[in-house]
Amino acid sequence: MEPSQIKSILDAGQTAEVAFLSFSGELGPEIFQTICAFLNRFGGEAYLGVEADGRIRGVPAGEASRIIRALSQALADPRTINPVPPLTPLKILEVENKKIIRIRVPLSSDTHRLHNIIYDREGLVNVQVTSATGIAQTHIRKQNFFAEKTVLPEVRDADLRLDRLQAIRQMARARYGAHPWAGMTDRQLLLSAGLIDRDWALDKMGYNLAAVALLGRDRVISSLAPACQTQVLRRAGHLNSPFGRMTISASLLDSYGILMGLARKYLREKFHGAGKGRLSLRSLIAHELLVNCLIHRDLRNPRPAKFILENDRAMTENGSFPRLVGAITAESVEPIPKNPLIASFFRDIGLAEGLGSGLKKLFYYGRLYSDREPILLEEEVFRAIIPLENASGWAKESHEDSDPTKIQLPARW
Repeated sequence: MEPSQIKSILDAGQTAEVAFLSFSGELGPEIFQTICAFLNRFGGEAYLGVEADGRIRGVPAGEASRIIRALSQALADPRTINPVPPLTPLKILEVENKKIIRIRVPLSSDTHRLHNIIYDREGLVNVQVTSATGIAQTHIRKQNFFAEKTVLPEVRDADLRLDRLQAIRQMARARYGAHPWAGMTDRQLLLSAGLIDRDWALDKMGYNLAAVALLGRDRVISSLAPACQTQVLRRAGHLNSPFGRMTISASLLDSYGILMGLARKYLREKFHGAGKGRLSLRSLIAHELLVNCLIHRDLRNPRPAKFILENDRAMTENGSFPRLVGAITAESVEPIPKNPLIASFFRDIGLAEGLGSGLKKLFYYGRLYSDREPILLEEEVFRAIIPLENASGWAKESHEDSDPTKIQLPARW
């Protein structure tokens, strides 16, 4: 962000989504109250080192990195804000030769408490929410905004692939060595992952849409979560040539395995490095492209997600609810979580990393794979495009079949 852009934000003053926080040498309670309030409302940006009237005092230049570390450690401790907030990296900005710290807080699907107190943002003020009605309204607002939190009381155990939970525990252990899910019962795991939730309007507990999206059987996906379906389109040769087409109607976890199999079959291989450190760029690109498409789609949007394979590009499309519209570059990646519960589940089993890291990897590996910059467009339909024309360095192996428009389905994981 350019200094002129930062200055224009500061000149506009505080709003419901912009807060100025003075710094007096220590991390005061107002900082954490503001973060908690943003999390429980619509997200926002806080600028540490700026007075309430917009005057820039800054933080001590030599202390900025230490302040970021201290704040990051405090926010990672569930005894501060619980659940732990999904913040994007804190950033040091320089304005008028002074250092300030930007704290970008995404909208969260959880209701967060600071030292067991819920804070909400009303205008320019952080307010405590203490009444039963106010707490219920906070939960209902979250469920209305994040479709993944919609409770589906008609869903039963038999509608989900709960037999997959043991494999999911093993994936979490393989990723982290030790994971809390390892010692939990199935129900405890589902509660911990946020897949069993309370409908605050009806005062009922049940599986939510995130549970169906991640673990639902195929027939349940078709009926209750059609937005989880993914169309695969394959076209070779001239733009008017016929499509090979199929629709994957499966859970997001099953869809990942199927789509990765198709990517390995139909995308050309290219390697980076040598020896034991050699990386399959095809697998890395396909993974980042597909995981982003799976976990960030709008579950309320009836438009089917697509994985399109053509001679000159590979592309994904998925419904979105953008807060920022336009092209995304490697320098302007500012991730906003679309389905935090689903994204967190993918992270727990090692299929995703921190918020925004996937897009940064997509840009990095995309350049290595296709010799060109990936194209990311954030609109009502999010598009991620990997150009393939004029790329070089392909491995000699090829998985092309005799019919370039026929899609062959690999086995599920």
